[in-house]
Amino acid sequence: MQNVHYSVPHYSEQTCNPSCMKLAGRLSLNVQRLRRDKKLSQEGLAFLAGHSRAYISGVEAGRRNVTLETLEDLAEALEVEATELIRPPAWEPTT
Repeated sequence: MQNVHYSVPHYSEQTCNPSCMKLAGRLSLNVQRLRRDKKLSQEGLAFLAGHSRAYISGVEAGRRNVTLETLEDLAEALEVEATELIRPPAWEPTT
């Protein structure tokens, strides 16, 4: 099976300023970045977080709105604080 990498196409460094990045976009990019940093597949993260691979894919693609409980599940699985999942990306200046 071939690995396919998805990213959130409507949020990019070139086209987005701080005012356009909503929490869902931040979450999707941060989950994807942290998962890849930990060398986890979507399936691996899904197992650790107690969700399906399709759900994780939807989160990373910005198609899912997560509950606070799911935010905690993802943070625990990625071994970070929940606030790390919704913080602005490093390239996004804070105001």
